[in-house]
Amino acid sequence: MVSSAMKDSVRGISQTSEGVWSRVSKKYLEFYEGTIPPNTRNHESCSSRWKKHLHPSLNKWHQALLAAASRHEIGANYYDEI
Repeated sequence: MVSSAMKDSVRGISQTSEGVWSRVSKKYLEFYEGTIPPNTRNHESCSSRWKKHLHPSLNKWHQALLAAASRHEIGANYYDEI
């Protein structure tokens, strides 16, 4: 785990990576309150899923968005290209 502190923009305090992922795990379980989650996730599994699956996909999407923005054609606007 990353031991550096991250700025928590919601609460305005610094917290460790483990603290952030513990809150994510808690929100995940709250989402399924009253039902059984498809799979249980603790803070380590939430962090791992982000690093292995979600972050690379979002990075790829972000790069495609930047490429589309830099390819602005005459007469077209930003939303036409997306």
